[in-house]
Amino acid sequence: MSWKNLIMVAGGVTLALTVAGIGEAKKLGVVNGCDIKNKTSCEGIDLSGQNLEQASLQQAKLTGANLSKANLMYANLSGANLSGANLSGADLTQANISMTNFSGADLTGALLKGSYQSATQFKEADLSGATWLDGKICAAESIGSCK
Repeated sequence: MSWKNLIMVAGGVTLALTVAGIGEAKKLGVVNGCDIKNKTSCEGIDLSGQNLEQASLQQAKLTGANLSKANLMYANLSGANLSGANLSGADLTQANISMTNFSGADLTGALLKGSYQSATQFKEADLSGATWLDGKICAAESIGSCK
C-alpha cells in the first residue's frame, strides 16, 4: 500500500495530511448480490464479515445494510448513505468517510481510528465503545457523537 500526501487549505491555514489508499481501490466485483463500486445501490444487503478493504463505495446507497464486523480498512465511503446500517464491530481504520451519512447507524465497537472525515453525519448513530478517529474509546451511550 502506498501513501499519498494531501494538501488542504482551511481558513487560510495550509494543512498537510498523509492519506492511505487513495486511488488504489480494489475491484471486488459482486459480493452477496451487491456490485461493490461507486454509486451502487444495495439497500438492506447483508455484507456482514466481508473483506471490503480498499473498496471504493463513493456515493453508494447502503441504507439499512448489515456490515457488522466487515473489514472496510482504507475504503472510500465518501458521500455514501449508510443511514440505519449495522456497522457494529466493523473496521473502518483509515477509511475516507467524508460527507458519509451514518444517521441512526449502529457503530458500536467499530474502529474509526485514522479515518478521514469532513461533514460526516452521525445524527442518532450509536458510537458506544467505538474507537474514534484519534484512538479514543467512545463512552457507553455515545449517541450522535463520541463522548
